Order: sequence, then C-alpha cells, then structure tokens
Amino acid sequence: ARGLLVAGGLAALAAGVLLALGAWAVALFKKKRARGPADLAAAMAGGGPPKEGDVLAGKYRLAGFVGRDAAGERWEAVDAALNRTVSVRRLDPGDDPQARERMRQESRTAAGLQHPNIVAVFEALDLPNGVFLVMEHVPGRSVAEMLATGGPLPLGRVRRILEAAAAALVYARAQGVVHPGLKPSSLVVTDGGAVKVRDFASAAGGLGGDDLRALGECLYEMLTGEPLDAGAGRFAQGSRWPSQVRPGVPPAADALVLGAISADPGERFGGVAEFVEGLSALGPPES
Repeated sequence: ARGLLVAGGLAALAAGVLLALGAWAVALFKKKRARGPADLAAAMAGGGPPKEGDVLAGKYRLAGFVGRDAAGERWEAVDAALNRTVSVRRLDPGDDPQARERMRQESRTAAGLQHPNIVAVFEALDLPNGVFLVMEHVPGRSVAEMLATGGPLPLGRVRRILEAAAAALVYARAQGVVHPGLKPSSLVVTDGGAVKVRDFASAAGGLGGDDLRALGECLYEMLTGEPLDAGAGRFAQGSRWPSQVRPGVPPAADALVLGAISADPGERFGGVAEFVEGLSALGPPES
C-alpha cells in the first residue's frame, strides 16, 4: 500500500509539472503572436547598420554596398521570391519619429509613380534600422559619374537627358510628388540609353525642390563640368557663364541658365515647358 501511495504521489507531481510547462508554453506562444511588425523586422534585419548578407523583410538579401550620398545609402540586393536584382536605398530618420513617418509616407507616394523616365519603387520597408526603398535595378551610370570621368557632356546628350528629366518632373508634380532636389547624381543613363530620374523619396526635410532652378543648375554643370555657384537666384561673384567656360557652347545657353535660376520674375522662365523649349539652342538631341 505504501508503494502505491508513493507511486500515486509521483504521478501527481509529474502531472503538475506537465500542466505548469503547458501553461508556460501557451503564454510564450501568445507573447510571440503579439509581437508587432517592427519586432519581427528587428528579428529579421537587426537594429544596427545594414551589412552585406542581411535579409530585409525575409526576402531581399543585400548583395553589395554601392555607395553613400546626401540622400542615403545605396545597396544592390536580390529579391529571393522573384529571383531578380533590385536596388535598395536606405533612408535614416535617426531617432525622429516624425521624420520616419514622413519618409514612410513619401516612399509610399513615390511607389505610385509610373513613368518611363522615373526609376520605379517596388516597396517601402519600415525597419528598425531605417526606411528602405526597394527599387528597379537600373544598370548604367549617373550623370555625376559621367562628369567625374569624362568631363562636360556633348550638347546633344545634355539636351536629351534634360528633356527626359523635365518630362519626369512634370509628370511627378501632376501626381502631387515633387523631387527634393534634382542633381546630376539623380540622373541615370541606362546601358540601353534610356534616361531615368531617381531619389523622388529621399528628402531629408520632407520639402520639395524648385524643378526649374534644379534643371538650370544641372544644365550648367553638364555643359561646364563644374557646379554652379549661384546664391539667391544670381551668379556668385567670379562665376562664369557656360559659353565663357567652354568653347562651342552657344551664348543662348547662358540665357537658358539665367532663365532657370533667376529670382527676378522678369528674367525667369514661366515654367519648365519654356525651359524645355529653350533647349533647342543646344542643337538636335543625341539619338
């Protein structure tokens, strides 16, 4: 009888342990299910700076760091689900929740732009270590890279690139999206010769730029190979007109730059369309 009592006590103890373990397992399961998207993203991407090999949102593997500029970091990645190469732009809001929310909204808005001269945004990921834009991979070179390696561009190429850029800016503005500040680094010429504008959702301050002025500044740099030093809508002292910097540039190009950057309403173009019309002074566009 004593043996039976001992055996019964052991069985009751084992049952109690099993019940306790079961309750603990249920509580843990519920806790894990309650974790939000940010927690899951942290588990997948970590909270520190991204590094090669990281997988974003469980499907975009960072394959290589491309570079860093004022708009953020650029990465090349592989979309595991579709087996394709994509470009990833990381925007860092820091510890500012308002900046994070603004970047998130701008990224989603930019993802709605569908234009042959705009780099497509596929997805915006809000992760602990930044807001990541997953974009169309565009093999080619930026105008900034062209200027750095080859100097000023041929006049016909300048016209073709800026006509395409202007078309992209006008379309985006009609959709309620303003580029934060067009620069040579924002203009990409693909290996196939197409012109694409990128970085529509990279405004650190959430403010759109002046399309006309930005086009004029790009024109000056593409014609001369050096950035325009223009403050308050006028040439800085010592600055030279494009025709003074580069032989072969028609004086009409000087007027084109002035009409784009001037703060004087009497000198400034009425809009981007007038600027595009003036690009004919550069001769026929490169085919």
